[in-house]
Amino acid sequence: MVFSTAVAIGAVGISGTTAGAASSKPYTVMVEGGFTGPASYTVPEIVTAVKAAYKGVSGVKIVTCDDQFSSSDDLTCQHAAVTGGVDVVIAGFGYLEANESILTKAGIPVIDTTDTTSPNSFAITSGNGEYAGIGVGLVKAGCRRLGILEIDGTSSLADAIIGGGKWQSITQASIPADAPDLTPSIAKLAEAKVQCIALSVEPNTVIQAMTAIKQDNLKVKVAMVSAILTPQVLSSLGSEADGFISIESEVDAGVKTPVIATITKGMKAINPSSPVTAAAVAAWGSAKLVQDAAQNVKGAVTPASMLKAMNGLRNASTDGVIPPFSAIPLKNPAYTRFFNHYAIDYVIENGRPKPLTGFYDLTSALKS
Repeated sequence: MVFSTAVAIGAVGISGTTAGAASSKPYTVMVEGGFTGPASYTVPEIVTAVKAAYKGVSGVKIVTCDDQFSSSDDLTCQHAAVTGGVDVVIAGFGYLEANESILTKAGIPVIDTTDTTSPNSFAITSGNGEYAGIGVGLVKAGCRRLGILEIDGTSSLADAIIGGGKWQSITQASIPADAPDLTPSIAKLAEAKVQCIALSVEPNTVIQAMTAIKQDNLKVKVAMVSAILTPQVLSSLGSEADGFISIESEVDAGVKTPVIATITKGMKAINPSSPVTAAAVAAWGSAKLVQDAAQNVKGAVTPASMLKAMNGLRNASTDGVIPPFSAIPLKNPAYTRFFNHYAIDYVIENGRPKPLTGFYDLTSALKS
């Protein structure tokens, strides 16, 4: 497989560039994720983020693969990584987290949005882990009667929310992904006299949910992962978003911090239209960890030597994207490779996130 020019493999687009300037041992990074596809949440911006992280580093080839949220396209991406000599994969939101078996068999390390058990995984973000943080955050906010609005088929995320706290009551309302009206579902939560509502939905559904909550005149805490609070959602909701609790596993892209300023400047220099999102921030931080590991490789960089170097990372810095990173497995068998097991809570004020907490450890909230 040649990645130096754009080629098509089935429905999957693969392309490549080479980072330049300061010296580095040569190696190839694949950036995979759902850049396009049927989901309302896509992450093409992670490519720009990784390129920004590698600006000034020479000898590193960056190739990309769009899995389009398809199992077959994801497998094509994984095969392309193996046949194309990829040494490490940075995976954003997409299908890879559900099945990275080909990469595991080939011994190619995967970082960012990965599964939390494979020996080649380095999970920076984890759906279940982050959703456990929603439960933790709502308990901190004083909620004891929990309501959950969830998309059909995402019960594992709801279970993670429930596992994040101790509750007097739990009421769940499931909806199809394309539900035209959320009024009956919100009415069910209102009848249960919930004190808070956790949203496990897609970005567009947040707006629908808030319309129904307002119609029911519900005065409740509302919490969700910050990834679904896109700039478009916040803009559409305006002041109705004030008071939302958002949970993040890395520093929020909307907060004014030095590292977000650095990421923003780097991404805009490459692609001014590329948004700085939670996915972009995580991808940038993941790229920095890969760079740290590469510097510790003795000899040529290969998947095996990169895997060994990444397993050896201790207190590695991402300039504040996440807490110091150490690849020390957890004892929980379902989360052995969840290395960034931390969360930070934000509250939305005037359309922007404001920190409620510093980073805190989620380990005790993670259920097997």
